Amino acid sequence: MKQLNEKVAIVTGAGQGIGKGIALCLAKRGVKVVCTGRREAPIQQTVAEIEELGGQGLAMTCDSADRARVEEVVKAAVDTFGSIDVIVNNGQAIVPSAPVEDTTYENMLAAWQSGTIGSLNYMQAAFPYMKEQHEGRIINFASATGMFGIAGQLAYGSNKEALRGLTKIAAKEWGQYGICVNVVLPGAESPAAKAWAEKFPEEYQAEELAGKDATFKIKLHEVKYKELPALDDELAKDCSEYDTLDEFKASIRKNNQEQLDKQDDLAVENALVDQVIESMEGEIPQAMYETRMDEMVNDFAFRVEQQGLRLEDYLKYMGQTVEQFRASFMPQAEKQVKIRLALEAVAAAENIEASEEEVSAEIKRIADQYKMEEDKVRELINVDEVKHDLAINKAIDFIKSHANVVEKAAEAEKTEDAQ
Repeated sequence: MKQLNEKVAIVTGAGQGIGKGIALCLAKRGVKVVCTGRREAPIQQTVAEIEELGGQGLAMTCDSADRARVEEVVKAAVDTFGSIDVIVNNGQAIVPSAPVEDTTYENMLAAWQSGTIGSLNYMQAAFPYMKEQHEGRIINFASATGMFGIAGQLAYGSNKEALRGLTKIAAKEWGQYGICVNVVLPGAESPAAKAWAEKFPEEYQAEELAGKDATFKIKLHEVKYKELPALDDELAKDCSEYDTLDEFKASIRKNNQEQLDKQDDLAVENALVDQVIESMEGEIPQAMYETRMDEMVNDFAFRVEQQGLRLEDYLKYMGQTVEQFRASFMPQAEKQVKIRLALEAVAAAENIEASEEEVSAEIKRIADQYKMEEDKVRELINVDEVKHDLAINKAIDFIKSHANVVEKAAEAEKTEDAQ
């Protein structure tokens, strides 16, 4: 079974609210996240925040009712990142409230297409990939609105109840393929919910309400019951490669600790490198940034081509021009150039070099990653550059080993004790 930081997820409705929170949470744990939504700007913002966290993301506009577009999104996820392991069906169109007798066909269709049908589209598009790798996780989002029968919510509530039924049936049918299908009924106060409470969206379907201020007050009286699976060995078998619940729990604890250790190590490394950059002096030519941007674009093109996708086709998926795509690398290019110059200075000052054994191991890693022969890799790359890059990485290790790292929490406790 893959570790969490080896997985690729698609999160629908990732431009705001719960969907955005899920996308960022997954990215923090090393998951590569494809963010989808009907509007480009919000999902691009989510991806930008993912990249600020050091993660990898891909923004793709998509109406989940459009089956052809959904299949394009899933294919792009596989072509770009190598697999599809998780689907989070969070997206859902909001339609006007109305009693049963006044609920229109158009509103019923809008709710069901974006909810149950849209979720099914993603599930079916991802199924062949998940079945082949005998592993997959699908999380659908239902609502207490349907479970408890909230008056005036026929379109939304009936759709969400249908989604619960779809999830249960898929879970029983697809469990044999290692695909775990679950449904959650979320309760969360998110920025999107707050905005909805204050104002109808400009694109709201009822024109007389579009852009108008509104106030909705909800009082939760009680939670009737929780519907949870039995926490036993059978659950462990359904959700993992382990035969017992104890083994499954132990693996989760181990994986969580490994992720925390990696996050801590990365945080220390980033903080140290930032300090090194801040201490740099001198002007850096703009041409160095431009060159690095071109290198990053070419490297990205090479990686997607290894997955059978041309950069031109990828940009069509993204709805971007080459110029826009190239410009998106500028912040990363500036930082990487500064980091490289600083680390080169450290390597030179400390006489840090990579051994031939380290170079051979790196070439083998590249060959394995791109499923190529090692001799072919040596033909395509500059071995001296590889050796130089390895020396740069060793310079980072040198800085970490000679740094005086102090935990912030410990520092705060000392300050409180002194007071």
